[in-house]
Amino acid sequence: MTPASADTTTTGNGTWSDPGIWSAGVPAAGDTAIVDHAVTIDASSAGLATATINGTTGVWQREGRGGR
Repeated sequence: MTPASADTTTTGNGTWSDPGIWSAGVPAAGDTAIVDHAVTIDASSAGLATATINGTTGVWQREGRGGR
């Protein structure tokens, strides 16, 4: 049986791999990630069902590269 996908939303700024910034834990393959804060990508986000970066509040930044 395939696990059900989950929605998880950021609750604060931090790094992608930090479970403390996600409402339902670090997003895994098949999950939907909703980014409402500044998040530095320090781990793979491959396999997500979707990733939503909301307006000017959500920032998607690769570690060591900067950017929006």
